[in-house]
Amino acid sequence: MRQTIATFRKAVHDLNADEDSPAGGGAAREAGAQAQWDAEVEVLRKQLADVKQKHESDKQDMSAVIKELESSLEQMKAEYDRCEEYWSCKLDDEREIFAEDQRAGVYAKACFALINSYSVQTSIK
Repeated sequence: MRQTIATFRKAVHDLNADEDSPAGGGAAREAGAQAQWDAEVEVLRKQLADVKQKHESDKQDMSAVIKELESSLEQMKAEYDRCEEYWSCKLDDEREIFAEDQRAGVYAKACFALINSYSVQTSIK
């Protein structure tokens, strides 16, 4: 688009320079310059329309990509939350099992100690 604007400005500058030049050409030269000017303006307008159309097309494509990425992000967040909940529950379960094992181990040691002391007492008698 900048190139189109630059081309347009150059064409205007060239035409203005032709008008200001002292070399006379009369009405025929001016009519030829006007025709050339009109043709260049028409080409530039078409280029500008094409650039605008391409810009709108690209903009729509990018909007679709952005929507898809946002949707994927939401899905990933939801999956992450589900995984976090799952592993949090698993960790809680493992902690509970460990605590039960610890209590069972302490209880077993107490039972063995009691049996041991009973055995010692019975052997003394």
